[in-house]
Amino acid sequence: MRFFVGVTDWDWWSLHASRRNVDEVNFWRPSPTAGFSALAPGEPVLFKLHAPRNAIAGGAFFSKVVQLPVSLAWDAFREANGALSEAEVKARISKYRRTPIAPGEDPTIGCILLEEPFFWPQDLWIDSTPYFSQNIVSGKTFDTTAQTDGKLWSAVLDRLLAAEQSVQELVVMAALASAASFRNSRRVVSIEGPLLACCVVRYS
Repeated sequence: MRFFVGVTDWDWWSLHASRRNVDEVNFWRPSPTAGFSALAPGEPVLFKLHAPRNAIAGGAFFSKVVQLPVSLAWDAFREANGALSEAEVKARISKYRRTPIAPGEDPTIGCILLEEPFFWPQDLWIDSTPYFSQNIVSGKTFDTTAQTDGKLWSAVLDRLLAAEQSVQELVVMAALASAASFRNSRRVVSIEGPLLACCVVRYS
C-alpha cells in the first residue's frame, strides 16, 4: 500500500488539531499548477510538521485535487483551509511563495482535499528523521512493501488502533452511565467495529 507524508504548516495543523469533528481539510499547495498524482482516492496522507518539530503528527485520506483561486477556495472550504479568514489564508500562502501575494491579487492554488483527518497529541507524534530527509520540500511517497516504509506505517497503525479503542471505551462508559440513569427505558444494541464489538444504550 502507498501513503504520502506531506510537509505541513504548523499554524494549519494547530487550527485543525484544536477543533472537534473535522470532516474534511484542504491541504493546499501555493503553486497554481500543483497536482497530486502520488495517491489514489482513499489512500493515506500523513502530516509531517516543519522543522524544528520534525514529527509526523496525524493524517487523513486523499479525496481529490482541484485548482482554485484563493477566494473560491475560501468560499468553498472556509476554515477547512486551516485559517480563520481569507486574508489569513493569503498570508499563509505568501510564506511559501517566492513573491508575496500583492494587494488585490487572487492567485490560483492547488487544493488537495483530504477526508477523515486525525491529529495526535504530542506524546503520540512519530519522529520523522529516520524516514524523511530535511531536503524534502513538499512531501514523499512511501510503500509499505519496503521494510523501512512498512515500519513507519506500523507505527501509524498502532496509534490509530489505540485511538479507536479509546473512543470505543468512552462510548461504552457513556452508555453504562446512561443505562444507570434510565434503566426502565433502555434498549441494548451491538455495534461491530474493526477492533471490538461494544454495546451502547439507545432510548426509544
